[in-house]
Amino acid sequence: ATRVKLELDQEITRRTGLIQMLMRRFDRLTRQIEEIQDQHIKSTQ
Repeated sequence: ATRVKLELDQEITRRTGLIQMLMRRFDRLTRQIEEIQDQHIKSTQ
């Protein structure tokens, strides 16, 4: 049972890291979208 728990803990750690990576990517893309929108607004004024 201990080995299974260890494997589960490793899987949780791996997935948590994956989720954090995706969230950072999402934040970066969101900032890029905002910058593009700002540039578009300035260029059309």
